[in-house]
Amino acid sequence: MRHWKCEKNILKKDTKGGIHLEATLMRIVITREVPGLGAKIREVRKLSEKTVTELAAEAGISTSHWHRIENEKIQELPLETLRGIERALAVDLGIEG
Repeated sequence: MRHWKCEKNILKKDTKGGIHLEATLMRIVITREVPGLGAKIREVRKLSEKTVTELAAEAGISTSHWHRIENEKIQELPLETLRGIERALAVDLGIEG
């Protein structure tokens, strides 16, 4: 009798001759420089009636991280974070992913 474990992504034989699935993860990263993005985010935020604390919470980041983004103190901004900021601000910053 064979037992199949459907837990992960790639089929592998285990030491008892059974077959299981093994987890894999591939992350694709596209790097793009966007000069002035932090200033653009700050400009839109200042037009908002919400506080930085409210916006950051809606974006799923901390207030201090939001400020680091505005001040361009970070080197990489995940697209997921950018999309959260756009949702919080209710804008499309025009950056395609």
